[in-house]
Amino acid sequence: MGGSPLTIPCTLVKNGIGVDIDILADTGANGFAFMNTALANQLCESLDLRLMPLIHMIQAKGYNRQSGQVASHYLTLNLIIEGCRQYNLPFIISNLGAHEVILGHKWFEYFWVNPDVTSCRLIWPLENTPTPSFMRILQITHEDLAPQMTDEATHKDIV
Repeated sequence: MGGSPLTIPCTLVKNGIGVDIDILADTGANGFAFMNTALANQLCESLDLRLMPLIHMIQAKGYNRQSGQVASHYLTLNLIIEGCRQYNLPFIISNLGAHEVILGHKWFEYFWVNPDVTSCRLIWPLENTPTPSFMRILQITHEDLAPQMTDEATHKDIV
């Protein structure tokens, strides 16, 4: 056991703002897409988004089949990953631990994508090749979402 997890750089996009982040490709996660609660809250606050309630709550289970927390909300975002654009993906909000975003088994199945662990990339079906877009996206880093602290002199100057 062990080894490095398969993480892929991607961009989460909403309202013309793209946040660069690494996403965990996890075919063992039995779901579509998941987002850590802290990141979801940062995105909602920074991009003026709202968490949406799930119709039915979802009882999460860990890799060891032990019952975990209950997920009650989701967030819909666009995803750019390896040049492929996917629109209006629902991310279930949950406390994920070490990873902020996880693409699960159902995402891989739905898009017919296979992980290439050796090359740390994804293998896409021919009909889902990188898609050009003429949409302008303001790219920011995950760190840009955190509230910025200003010193007292700067704060006085602004006010």
